[in-house]
Amino acid sequence: MLKISMIGLDTSHAEIFADLIMNPKNPFYIEGVSIISAYRGESDDFALSKNRVDYYTSVLRDQFQVELAETAEAAAAKSDAIWITSVDGRKHEELFRKVCSFGVPVFIDKPFSVSSDSAKRIVDLAKKRNVPLMSSSSLRFGEPLQAFLSSGKEKISYAECIGPLSFEETQPGYFWYGIHLAEMLYSLLGQGCKSVQTAVRSDMEMILCEWSGGRKGLLCGIKNKPADFEVVAAAKDREVRLNLSKTKKPYYASLLEKTVEFSKTGIPVPENEETLEIIHFIEAVNKSRERGGEKVKLHSDD
Repeated sequence: MLKISMIGLDTSHAEIFADLIMNPKNPFYIEGVSIISAYRGESDDFALSKNRVDYYTSVLRDQFQVELAETAEAAAAKSDAIWITSVDGRKHEELFRKVCSFGVPVFIDKPFSVSSDSAKRIVDLAKKRNVPLMSSSSLRFGEPLQAFLSSGKEKISYAECIGPLSFEETQPGYFWYGIHLAEMLYSLLGQGCKSVQTAVRSDMEMILCEWSGGRKGLLCGIKNKPADFEVVAAAKDREVRLNLSKTKKPYYASLLEKTVEFSKTGIPVPENEETLEIIHFIEAVNKSRERGGEKVKLHSDD
């Protein structure tokens, strides 16, 4: 049995993940995994955290009989892997520092961090302590997207990612929900983004992205109304349009399969260097928005 400690019970992910691994009646149940301990880890200045933590804590305690700990360290002490699910990206470095000494694999839910400086400190500390580290949005592992990526070896020349876009004051700009679109784009194009440029309207936002080798990407965030997560991708001999929101298997289940695999092997998907670039990418998008649509380079030497 793979023993998991969960740090941060202020998100629906806590209930979703627990149900996938501790409810045999779930159609996408993952065997051989159990959450043995958990820590609340809420943020008092973040309403979505403060107002939800009691409910999700009660679900894990009463429905799944998870033992609650008074500190993150106490929760992590007897586990084979640690999942930091705190909804507040500002707290992820602090929480990681508290539990990294146990030396077991650590998964950090999105957003990995809300600044590139903090993200680099987390990765550097993980390397120093030899701690396997992984972070990802669930959208990266949507079944249609993964099927497309595994069906051909040719390099994708253009990718367009569409989806809902909302903002949260405590999580700057695209770190709250735009990170889903960013992860989808990086799953298609990989590392190597050179610049971004935003176009902001009342109903939607578009991000024009230039990649190395002349490849291009576009993010399209739909504001103020429901929208599916979709992908348009073009390679040399084919073009596809995929809907990630209308699938039998939820993308959360696909993410958790990868997270469980990582918790056993210590091999992250994506690699930490790609996660760091995604954080730089989101910072560049935020700068472009703040500067009225100015083109922003990810690296000063580009």
